Amino acid sequence: MTLREQRILFTRLVCEFGVWVFSLPGYEIAFGEVKRSKLQAQANASNGTGINNSLHLEGLAVDQTANRIMSLVNIGKPCTC
Repeated sequence: MTLREQRILFTRLVCEFGVWVFSLPGYEIAFGEVKRSKLQAQANASNGTGINNSLHLEGLAVDQTANRIMSLVNIGKPCTC
């Protein structure tokens, strides 16, 4: 799969995830940084908030904040809302 194809698939899946979150009563999500420069990745790694070889460099990661849902998703538990 080419990088372009990976980015298209990633974007589609992130959008589907966002639509799903907004469909849940009382839940919301906000996306932050997707594409990151090497300089920013290095700075984040230096201050402990990221890594040098982040998938953000390829546009294949997204920072997000969410109301209630992310802690459930991050620890692998299904959402029971």
